[in-house]
Amino acid sequence: MSSIVYFDVVDRANRVFMVKGLLSDHTCQYLDPPAPLVKGSHVTLVKGKFPLHDYKDTINYARHEYVFLLPDQTTFTGILYGFTHECTYESQGHCGTPQISVQIPPAGVDPESPTIPTDTLG
Repeated sequence: MSSIVYFDVVDRANRVFMVKGLLSDHTCQYLDPPAPLVKGSHVTLVKGKFPLHDYKDTINYARHEYVFLLPDQTTFTGILYGFTHECTYESQGHCGTPQISVQIPPAGVDPESPTIPTDTLG
């Protein structure tokens, strides 16, 4: 099953994000993300749309591939799942901490065709 990992924008101009982790439905706390991501580490978005526009940038309408450069200089790929309004061109981050969520496919699965976890659909 794929995972939804949350990231906070820490440097909008340089597209640097902090790995928050997996959001627990039971405790509303962030759990450790799948390897090689490390909770609290900073990663750089090297491919992917940012800032974003509106709901049509989410996984249900577009499949924006996101490639992150990790601290060890390797890359990690996922599909943009969702984002807060603070990540849009209109907001420019004045309403709080901008956050995105990225769907990470299980190991060995092509990130271009991951399945959407049914437990996250509202």
